[in-house]
Amino acid sequence: MALQTYSKGSLLINGILVAEMMTFSVDHKNGAQPIHTIEKGFAGMSPGSGSTEVKCESAVPKTGVDYDYTEALNTLAVLDIVIFCRGKKLKMKGFITDVSENYGADKPAGLSFTIMGTPTEESTL
Repeated sequence: MALQTYSKGSLLINGILVAEMMTFSVDHKNGAQPIHTIEKGFAGMSPGSGSTEVKCESAVPKTGVDYDYTEALNTLAVLDIVIFCRGKKLKMKGFITDVSENYGADKPAGLSFTIMGTPTEESTL
C-alpha cells in the first residue's frame, strides 16, 4: 500500500495567520427547516439562510496572542476569514461571537474563540 500526504488546516484572520492554533473546526450550515404536516409527517425541508461557524483553540505565548480577539468581539469588527483545508481555500466574512481564556495547573494557557459568518466561497488550490 502506497503512502500518501494528508491535509493540514490553516486559518487567517484579516490576513494574519493564527500561528498558535492547536485545533479548529469549520461547521457549514444551510439553515434549512424541516416541514412536518398532519397528513405526511415529515414532508421536506424549507430553505434557510446559510452560515459558517469556525471554532478555534490556541495556545497563549507569554508575549501575547497574534490577534486582539477580545477587541474584535467587543467592537463587532467584520473579519475577512481565509481557511486552507482539504486541498481547498475557503473565504468568508464574519464576526467573533465569543472568546474564552483558560488557565490551570499542569496545562498550557489557552484561548478559544468562535466566528459566525457567511457561507464559504470555495476554490481549489
